[in-house]
Amino acid sequence: SGTLALYAPNLLNENGLIFSGEDMGLYVDTFVNRYADVYSLGNLSISKNESNARSTLLENRSATIESGGDMTIRSDKLENRSDVFTLGRKLVSGNIAKECDDCKGDHYYVYYTATEVFEGVADEGSPSAYLSAGRSLLFQGGNLNNLQSVISAGADINVSAEVFSNQGALNGTIERVRRFYTGRRTDGDIYRYDSGQMRPYNLNNNPDYMEYIFYGGMVGWPLWDENPYYDPDNLLELPEVLFTFNLVSDVEIVTSGSTSNAAVVQAGGNVVINATQSLENSVILESATVQGGANRTAATNGTGTGKSLVVVLNSQLPPDLSQQQVNPLTLPGFTLPSGENGLFRLSGQSGTTAQAQQG
Repeated sequence: SGTLALYAPNLLNENGLIFSGEDMGLYVDTFVNRYADVYSLGNLSISKNESNARSTLLENRSATIESGGDMTIRSDKLENRSDVFTLGRKLVSGNIAKECDDCKGDHYYVYYTATEVFEGVADEGSPSAYLSAGRSLLFQGGNLNNLQSVISAGADINVSAEVFSNQGALNGTIERVRRFYTGRRTDGDIYRYDSGQMRPYNLNNNPDYMEYIFYGGMVGWPLWDENPYYDPDNLLELPEVLFTFNLVSDVEIVTSGSTSNAAVVQAGGNVVINATQSLENSVILESATVQGGANRTAATNGTGTGKSLVVVLNSQLPPDLSQQQVNPLTLPGFTLPSGENGLFRLSGQSGTTAQAQQG
């Protein structure tokens, strides 16, 4: 329930709890906190020794390091991240379009444009990691990597690092468009490409492939059937012959998406980040309402979903008007009284002189 000072060259806290009722100092060269909690009701300091030398490594993997007061970390490398998180992609449709540059005579020059649509698929991963200070948070060191996790402070956050990376994971729709040029080919070659490889690919991969059955448009009858050969679970790879042509362009476009696992740095006060070599950012919020962790002084069983909740409030005023006086004359719907008397209204009742009498 008092202060705690721990000295060790290497420290592993896995599925455990390190707790102090007052200030805590962890003086270690390498510290791995995995699926575990470190909680100090007072200030928390993590470094190699009491002289504030940097530790070599601090890993906080799907775990929580939290202080009720200030938190100070000095380390060559800080990893605050989900222990396991992978993001793959699944092919959901594809189409190959043909454009004839010169299709006269018995030799053709053709462009094929292959469009593939993928869905980002987040594999089942582990919870986010949390670094949370009740007051200010200070980091001094080499690399700080916050991956799909949260760094927060009730007051200010100050980071002095060589490399700062704050990255979430995107789970959305990706469209890849590749354009191939055949060069000079015989008309027979192009026919074999189209009938033997391009058409079967479109038939299997494109739900909107325009090879429909026409019924004549009778009342109650559809004009066409949707492609019956399209099966999203059994799609074909692009025909190999395409890769024998000249690749003209290859572009990937994220057409829609949402953050499936956010990376957030948020503070109730200011956020100051100085990175001398590289800075990659996903989300940094100043003056945000900071979410504290679970109560470590009561039951120590895990609570919550492992996902961060971030609420961004609209200030309603553009930045150049914040904390400045507002002139009511410029507001819509506000007018001054008009007339020869300005702001005053004359009473129609004439004045009288009365004499007070003692009763």
